Amino acid sequence: MERALGHHPDVREVAAIGLPDREHGNRPVAFVVPRDPDVVHGAALIAYAKLEVTELRVPRQVLFVDALPRNDMGRVIGDGLRQVATVGS
Repeated sequence: MERALGHHPDVREVAAIGLPDREHGNRPVAFVVPRDPDVVHGAALIAYAKLEVTELRVPRQVLFVDALPRNDMGRVIGDGLRQVATVGS
């Protein structure tokens, strides 16, 4: 899913994690740094993902962020994404 959404012209960066979901166990959530926040919409990115990946990998939610949380080596921090999701909920 990250690779597919990363190819979308309105997406600068993307990372994805699974978050707990009562109904399905986990739900995929995409964290997107948009090229232009006024142009891109979560519903459009979900529709795009449906064309590119299997149903299980389609994000159930898209959260827009200014930057992805990274460690000193430049890798995206999953726990940082979880914190963003908690604040964004």
